[in-house]
Amino acid sequence: MPCETFASPAVPVPVCDSHEVLPVSVMKHDIMVGVDACCAAHHHNHHHHHHQQQAHEAHTAVCEHDHRGQHISPSALPLTMPPPPPPVKRIALPALAKHAEDAREAMRARLERTGNELIAPFDAHAFLPPHVLADRAHAAAELRAQLRLEYFLSPVEALDAVYDDTLDVAATHATAHLEGCAITVSLIRRTMCPILHVDYVNQRAFCTLLGRGTEWLADPKAPEVEAIVSVIQKAMQHQDYTTANNLKEKLIMDPRVTFNSASERETVLIRGAKWPGFEAEAPLHRSPQLSHQDKFRLVVKVDGV
Repeated sequence: MPCETFASPAVPVPVCDSHEVLPVSVMKHDIMVGVDACCAAHHHNHHHHHHQQQAHEAHTAVCEHDHRGQHISPSALPLTMPPPPPPVKRIALPALAKHAEDAREAMRARLERTGNELIAPFDAHAFLPPHVLADRAHAAAELRAQLRLEYFLSPVEALDAVYDDTLDVAATHATAHLEGCAITVSLIRRTMCPILHVDYVNQRAFCTLLGRGTEWLADPKAPEVEAIVSVIQKAMQHQDYTTANNLKEKLIMDPRVTFNSASERETVLIRGAKWPGFEAEAPLHRSPQLSHQDKFRLVVKVDGV
């Protein structure tokens, strides 16, 4: 199915929640405006190639060799999966200290600015292998080196909490400690995936640091919901997306169907369609609708690799 992009039509970049892990890089989607934005774009262009090289070296460092001395990608190695997680799990991030909360609100105010001071949407990507995740200090340093959020966000006093929150989200992922994880921090300024969908990964962790959070069916086992969801899942398995989308729309319009939504700084772990033995039971969820008042979302996404 086609998905939306953060980019302008001339530079499409897939970002739909249902997509696979994106390549490890730091991408700028639109030309940023305002003084802060111009500085960000200048530094981004200068460092982009260096970041890609760093990511490649990090990935190569965790490759193993077979008996012929050839590289084997970590994703090709046998993986002992942990017990299956629940379809959806919610975990609140630790409370912030007063000074960190004040800096966070200053960042919110900065992101609410419009016109020449608008900070444009962006994606920043990082890959952390298992041996890096095992050492919090090492992981924090590597995350800063790859994401480089200071080129996008301000004030800098708020970034410590953003990096800490991102590592906390990564730590909740069921397989990150086994296979490493791909991390994306995104600034979103329009509704991205409003259609109910599943994620084609083993598990995905979402956390909206600022703005409205991910939404999912509140009671998928309710009789009026379960029957429709079952037909949707079968249609999707047979790639009959027309039937699936029509039924999703019917589900959304049914007044008996309700949705849960994540709060700010609340991690939502959603089991994906690639968890062994649960391929047909991935929970349906969607991105929230953004209105003129909502303006933006600052979101952390974590996938196993």
